[in-house]
Amino acid sequence: MKTTLPLFDNIKVEPTNCNEEDDDCAERVLNGQFTNNLNNFDLNTHGSSAYWYHNGGGSKYASIKITNGTTTNWRVQVVQKGITLQQGHTYTVRFRAKADAYKNIYISTSNAPDNISYGYKSFNIANYWKDYEFTFDMTHATDNNCRLNFSIGGNNTAIRLDDISITKSDCPSSYRYDSTFEDLEADFVTQYKNPFTTNIQLRIKNPIQENAIVSVYNTMGQQILTQEIQTNQDIQIPANNLNNGIYILKVQVGFEEKTYKLLKQ
Repeated sequence: MKTTLPLFDNIKVEPTNCNEEDDDCAERVLNGQFTNNLNNFDLNTHGSSAYWYHNGGGSKYASIKITNGTTTNWRVQVVQKGITLQQGHTYTVRFRAKADAYKNIYISTSNAPDNISYGYKSFNIANYWKDYEFTFDMTHATDNNCRLNFSIGGNNTAIRLDDISITKSDCPSSYRYDSTFEDLEADFVTQYKNPFTTNIQLRIKNPIQENAIVSVYNTMGQQILTQEIQTNQDIQIPANNLNNGIYILKVQVGFEEKTYKLLKQ
């Protein structure tokens, strides 16, 4: 009698009831590159005044304009909640930032009430785009509702944030940093006639199609005129009542400002 032996192939043993999100190398921060506007983040002001703006043209990032930052960093915070951190793991916090002038900020991870700190570090942010990072050990119990805090108050210096990330340090980083920053303030006045005689002529480039505020000052710092104009088209501002001499042209698009020297002849 011929006996047929069973055949086996592709045998696997897989765990069940595992939380794959907790065990893998997933990015912990949602919308860290601000591709989905300012969603998943909150701007908190504690006895201070600030507002923010989403740069949606070219490279996307968050700009925070502080009008009353008081003297304490935590008075103005950019926060994301609901982050999972596991006990016994080391995490790396990464972000890219730029300030109008050198600015000290304070980054921390904590529990939801923000009374237990898990990891923190202060940074001096430069006035050009730069990457920053720090690592910390999660020694507390696993927390599925952590918060990430960017404490950016303390003064009125504006700041921009992008590429915000938290990953396990022992995982290969797959976070895509955007190296093609289209910095609006690099030179968003694409052309202007200088010297001028009767009209100030200029054209302002803005991929978001936002209006610009144009102001003219004399050499004593006194504002001579201000006007809201449309971007991405040739503009003429009447200035035939100005005396001959040197003037300062200030152009504001969103939170970005740039100044130019003009000569009337």
